[in-house]
Amino acid sequence: MGRFDGKVAIVTGAGRGQGEVEARMLAAEGATVVLGDVLDDEGAAVAKDIGASATYVHLDVMSGGRLVLAVGVGWSEGEFDAVGTDFRNRGARTDEIIDILRTCWRDDPASFTGEHYSFTDIRVVPQPERTIPIWVGGGSDRAYRRGIEKGDGFHVIGLDPEGARTAVDRLRADRPEESFTISLRTGWDPQGMEPDLIKRERDEFEAAGIQHVLSAPWRTNADDWLRSMELLAGLVL
Repeated sequence: MGRFDGKVAIVTGAGRGQGEVEARMLAAEGATVVLGDVLDDEGAAVAKDIGASATYVHLDVMSGGRLVLAVGVGWSEGEFDAVGTDFRNRGARTDEIIDILRTCWRDDPASFTGEHYSFTDIRVVPQPERTIPIWVGGGSDRAYRRGIEKGDGFHVIGLDPEGARTAVDRLRADRPEESFTISLRTGWDPQGMEPDLIKRERDEFEAAGIQHVLSAPWRTNADDWLRSMELLAGLVL
C-alpha cells in the first residue's frame, strides 16, 4: 500500500513484488520513495521524516553536486511547541538525525536504533552518488562538540574577525584537516555599509582561517537583495 502527498511516497511491503512495482510507479511521478514495513500511523510518520534524506539527494543532483546541508538545533521554543516537539532534548535528537541521514545515504536497506528514533530495514531511494557534506552551526559548547564529532564543517554566525579567529582556533584543535570547512555568515550589504569595511573584513576573515562566507544583505525585496549581491561580488570576488 502506498501514499503519495506530492513529496514523499511511503510504500509498505518492501521486498515484495507489489511494493517494488508500486515504488517504481510513484518514483515515475516524481516522488521520493521510502520502502519499508510501515504498518501504523506512528511508523508512517517516522518513514516520512526519513524521506527527507532522499529529498536532499534530489537537490544535490539538481544542483550539480553543490548541496551542503547545514544543521542547527534551533532557538525558538515557540516553534517547537507549534509542532508538538520537546524543545529541551533537541540537541540529542539532532545528533541522532545526523546519524540517520548518513545511515540512509550509505546503507540499503538502512537500520538505526537510538534513544529517540529507531527503524529496521528501511530503503530510501535514491542514494547520493557522493558524500553530501553536513556543516553544523551554532555557538554553544555542545554545538562545537557536535560539529567536531559529527560534521564535515562548522558554520559560525555574526562574528567579527577577532571572534572568528577564536572560533577557528577552537575547531582546528580537533579538526585540523583542510577538508573540514569553517564557514561564517555575515551581514555584508554594500547598500548600507562602507565598501572599504567589507573588503577589509573579507581579508581579515581569510587571515583568521575562515574558508567560506555566506552573506545575508538586509534587503526586504528581491530586486534590492540581488542588487546588493551584485555589488558585493564586485567587492569580494
